[in-house]
Amino acid sequence: MVPPAALASHLHGQLNRRRRPFSTALALTTRRRDSVTLTQMHIFIDESGTFARSAKAASPSVVAALVIPEGSWAKLAKKYAEHRRALPKNNAGEVKGGLLNEKQVATVAHTLSHSCSLAFAVVIDPAWYDEDVFRQHRQDFVETLTRDLKDDYPDHLKEAVKRDCAEVLAMPEQLYTQARVTWELARRLIECSIPYFAQRQPNALAAFDWAIDAKDLKVTNAEQWWRRLTSPLLEAISVEQPMALPVGLDYRFFQRFLMATPERLEPHFPTHVASRRGIDLQLIFHEKFRFSHDVEPGLEMADILANATRRALVGNLRAEGWNSFAEMMLPKWGFQLLSLAPNQAATHLPLEPAARRFLAGGRNMITRHTRDS
Repeated sequence: MVPPAALASHLHGQLNRRRRPFSTALALTTRRRDSVTLTQMHIFIDESGTFARSAKAASPSVVAALVIPEGSWAKLAKKYAEHRRALPKNNAGEVKGGLLNEKQVATVAHTLSHSCSLAFAVVIDPAWYDEDVFRQHRQDFVETLTRDLKDDYPDHLKEAVKRDCAEVLAMPEQLYTQARVTWELARRLIECSIPYFAQRQPNALAAFDWAIDAKDLKVTNAEQWWRRLTSPLLEAISVEQPMALPVGLDYRFFQRFLMATPERLEPHFPTHVASRRGIDLQLIFHEKFRFSHDVEPGLEMADILANATRRALVGNLRAEGWNSFAEMMLPKWGFQLLSLAPNQAATHLPLEPAARRFLAGGRNMITRHTRDS
């Protein structure tokens, strides 16, 4: 995984040399603010694959997301509805990516690529590491949850953390792996989407509307776990690898999410991080967040993206079908091959041709106006 701080350096190299990025650690607070939502950013997340070990040479699983600003949503939804009439559907009347042929995938991808939207995908294959690596990764995560737990904390809080840890350690490998991939996707998505839309549709940063495809009519234990632990986990990771926002962009509509980082995090900041500005993750992730089992156009398109990415990586879909999805990704940041093994380059020969194309992306982070100003 490329350290997130590298994104600031990458952006800084494209901006005027007089500008200096500031690093801001993603931080968690329970604070709430009254505000008027002017517009919002729609985020649709779905997955493809089992996230389980397989005897196959390559068995990748994918979590993918579409980020669509409100200003582009109505036109895009109308266009997709026109195409949807001719797309195959399952018994529930839902369009699923696995039912689409190459031409149908290409039609949806082409439509999406012509909107002001971003695509993200994170890929993992448990064959890239052994079970001992998985168990150690899970144990390290549990230790992260208890790192800041003090003896004088209320008993109910300590019991809640212990309960969460027990659930983590009891989770099957495939559920833990899927959650870990989804967390990485969410982190990468937030880090890249904020500066991207600050230059194009800044009012989309006024709110974040999350929709994740629900596997059952009831919210599963894994989904409840996701709700409780997303913010604490991303906070813990980001203290060590702070997010960075370049200066000089339009963050007016994002101001309500900025905050001073809690004092309890001070001992954990790396020495090179001077800024103590943070982002209210509770507000970003929970103000508008749902696991949805409804038939929604955004989730259908996210499913098509996830499935097409997986089919591309295993060679079951030609580039003509998925290339427009690659065009929607930011170079290096829109696509990631993830391994739970520390410092392991997650490469696998059968995946290389398509993976290289996804990594190359097609969206430019910095606009010409920003570069020239």
